[in-house]
Amino acid sequence: MYLGELDGSAPRKLFTSPLSASFVPPDRLLFIADDALHVARFDLAGAKLAGERLTIVSNVAGSSNFHAAFSASRTGLLAYASGAASAELVWFDRSGRRTGSVGPSAEYVDFRLSPDDQQLALAEVDSQSHRPDIRVLDLVRGTKLRLTSDVATDASPVWSPDGRQIVFRSNPNGLHDLYVKASNGAARTVPLLRSQNAKYPTDWTSDGRNIVYTDQHENGSDIWMVAVDGSQTTPLVRTPFSEVQGQVSPDGRWVAYTSFETERPEVYIRSVSDSGTRWQVSAGGGTDPRWRHDTRELFYISADSWLMSVDFPDADPVAPKRLFQVHIAPPGDPFLSNYDVTADGERFLIKVPTHDVTSTPIHILSNWPNARRGS
Repeated sequence: MYLGELDGSAPRKLFTSPLSASFVPPDRLLFIADDALHVARFDLAGAKLAGERLTIVSNVAGSSNFHAAFSASRTGLLAYASGAASAELVWFDRSGRRTGSVGPSAEYVDFRLSPDDQQLALAEVDSQSHRPDIRVLDLVRGTKLRLTSDVATDASPVWSPDGRQIVFRSNPNGLHDLYVKASNGAARTVPLLRSQNAKYPTDWTSDGRNIVYTDQHENGSDIWMVAVDGSQTTPLVRTPFSEVQGQVSPDGRWVAYTSFETERPEVYIRSVSDSGTRWQVSAGGGTDPRWRHDTRELFYISADSWLMSVDFPDADPVAPKRLFQVHIAPPGDPFLSNYDVTADGERFLIKVPTHDVTSTPIHILSNWPNARRGS
């Protein structure tokens, strides 16, 4: 945690904390240490903690983007949540029948099946560091290989078409940039793309030449591609509106994506070579498009939480049809994926919440400035 001056002078380091802190006027600072919420008086002029550090709550949840789950008012009320989100990864067939699960329930950020459906790259939050790292789970043997291990947030893994590499986002320098690492962990992590905007990968084109990513800027988000050697970036879908979740079809002709040009997110298909050729394929809201390997079917999640299927013959996409209802958390920025589909479109791996932060009780503590020990 740092204190910065508005005159642009160098910030002063205050202390180390894994999650966000909050200053409550006139002189209290709330912060996290060892998963507990503490309060101390803060000497603003001296830029230091003053007096005794008191424990308010012994267990407060946090997220992988460094936010602690608490909020304090100036009138003596404190709201907090003590449980982090957890989920299990569950296999379903096209009828919605549960056919199995992958590993134990854990705090998963996002994940992606390998091109041959034999492995799973996933971002799983470490219980000690509270940061997600990239792991590769062998779905045949059951072994799990840890690819990253650092204090940064490593997430959003995407496989290369040959299954030998994984691109992911990481933020050792603050903003999320793109990095590449061998999927067997044999080589070091290599930075692919650094820029002034945060970004996260969503796809790797089937010819192996380009990586699709979402570029987040002050006015929204656009979909770009970067060459695998990082030498060139190219806008793929860039409009006055926000576009996310870009997925290039396996035949390289189309890009499916989620756009916010209407009052709710909708799924669109657009020609890669002709921006004027496009269709809105969802009706009433939709997110998270995924192609079948032969490009003849597209899947997405509807606003009312149904897994939808859109047949896509050579000419135009047909009307979407419902496959089965899914029970997943509603999407939010940065619109991470809650499911993936096998190459043949017959099985779906879905993140099913076992402890959902959207339904976690929020505890209210009154007169918190005078609290001595929390529960």
